Amino acid sequence: MTSSDALRITTTWRAPSPAFERTVVSTTAPIDRFLRGDANAFTGAQRRGWTIFNGKGRCNTCHAFNATYPFFTDNKFHNLGVAAHKQDFTALATRAERAITTGKPEEIDRMALETDFSELGRFLVTRNRYDMGAFKTPGLREIVVTGPYMHDGNLRTLWDVMDHYNKGGEPNPFLDGGMQRLGLTEDEINDLVELMAAFTSDRFAALGNMEMQRQRTFSRGPRSERDNDAAMGRKGHFGDAVPIFHDAQAVGCTIGVSCDMCHPNAANTHPETYPKYQVQMQKVALLRDMINWCLQHPSKGKPLADDDPKLRAMEAYIMSQRAGKAMEPGKH
Repeated sequence: MTSSDALRITTTWRAPSPAFERTVVSTTAPIDRFLRGDANAFTGAQRRGWTIFNGKGRCNTCHAFNATYPFFTDNKFHNLGVAAHKQDFTALATRAERAITTGKPEEIDRMALETDFSELGRFLVTRNRYDMGAFKTPGLREIVVTGPYMHDGNLRTLWDVMDHYNKGGEPNPFLDGGMQRLGLTEDEINDLVELMAAFTSDRFAALGNMEMQRQRTFSRGPRSERDNDAAMGRKGHFGDAVPIFHDAQAVGCTIGVSCDMCHPNAANTHPETYPKYQVQMQKVALLRDMINWCLQHPSKGKPLADDDPKLRAMEAYIMSQRAGKAMEPGKH
């Protein structure tokens, strides 16, 4: 290849960029007409879906509309439990956390190049344990025609996506604090999916209708993400983490001491602030180690197994409550 060939290739790639960027963002979707005041832009199901989107479904927490940046994304990174679908994410995260604690950054660099460890998400860039398994919030425009969904394409329909959120995500110690069960009925899920069709621009309307019909057909069959018991609170889950932290009986305490008595807002729960744990346990202490130590000693209860939903719920709740707060020396 000559230098002139390289120049022509470079020019070919660069020249269309501004025009291309202008075409990928369209404001001709029903959602745009609705937000401009056209009440008839939505169907009845979409209007109901919009109410759920901004209410019970809490979708607007990460996908709110912003007139100056109309992509329906907060541009932040969240652990939604998606990475926990296909492998033992807890084991991956534990290995990565120990590598950080023991001061072996080269281990993290190596992990970033391994397929399995790519599921650790933004953590591999920031090396901040709060970013473990976190991936960037996508926008909602053209969402119907841009499946499959999530960072790994693991969910093939929007019904699967709604089922995933409805049950509060997939259990893992680093689950985002905002991931809690929603308790949506099947009709409410259907209305939310219908709303997603309103984010399809006019030029993709025909393709969007075809794709919605295809997904609708799949939705009538088995759905791997659907867990109505978890969604409705009929079994322990991250959505029920708060009462566990504040209820001594819920964690098997025999003397009436609940977690919030010493840690009212999940404060001072970083193992790094308690050097005594490192000495007493004779190992690098993880959050779950600290939880079980407290359950056995001050609370006079029994330790929880690594796969116990109560332990995972407590880890998720503590992580969400202490996020962004400065670490302080332990006061015990």
